[in-house]
Amino acid sequence: MNREQRRQWRQYVLGCPDLTLAQRVVLLALETFADYPAGTNARPGVDALAQMCGFGRRVVLSALDAGRRLKLIEPTARANPVRGWVAVYRLLPVPISRCTSVHIEAGFKVHEPAIQGARNAIQGARARTDTNPINTNPKTPKGLGACTKATYLPADWSPAAEVVAQMRAEQTHIEQELELKRFRDHWHSTTRNAQKRDWNAAYRNWIRNTAKWASRNGQALDGQTAYERKTAHNRAVFESLADDPPTPELEP
Repeated sequence: MNREQRRQWRQYVLGCPDLTLAQRVVLLALETFADYPAGTNARPGVDALAQMCGFGRRVVLSALDAGRRLKLIEPTARANPVRGWVAVYRLLPVPISRCTSVHIEAGFKVHEPAIQGARNAIQGARARTDTNPINTNPKTPKGLGACTKATYLPADWSPAAEVVAQMRAEQTHIEQELELKRFRDHWHSTTRNAQKRDWNAAYRNWIRNTAKWASRNGQALDGQTAYERKTAHNRAVFESLADDPPTPELEP
């Protein structure tokens, strides 16, 4: 056994899946008693190994038996308790097929063209995906409105001129200057659904809803509520009665 074989032996014992942790410790302790680098004449004895590793004799004997079974060690002399001799072991070289070292390919650069080709293919697929994004929501309607990003109402926003003209033609009794101020204050102060894709459409709905709720609240086309119309009517009746001469009372 040479120095490289000795190193391979230690590496294999440390990572051997067929050995328990205690068995690995015992075999590595036995390796320290072997001649270097030949790995022969290892004679610590069972009691010395047990004391050195902190295990019992049964654990040491189990580790030596596992080493012999895996052909990691070989006894060269039997123990003779009568004469006080202990067993002698030597380390056996680990076959290359059982070593844990990994073979590194020297000519790795020969695969560089294939790797570069795969890298180019991945980049091309990524570029096509970025250029033509896939619509992951099949329910999204087609057209420009579906692609427009929702935004908050700008501070100085005003509806388009054609929208103002359209609403004046539809809702002649609505004062759009006042409603525009209310529209801005509402969407600048609220936090619920404050982002819209089409603020002109939102403004048209606002004017139409204003007209709808005005009729429900008793507001006439002239801008007066039912209470105001009744008050004006009573005032007109009172004034007309004041202009007539008093009726003389009938004598009995």
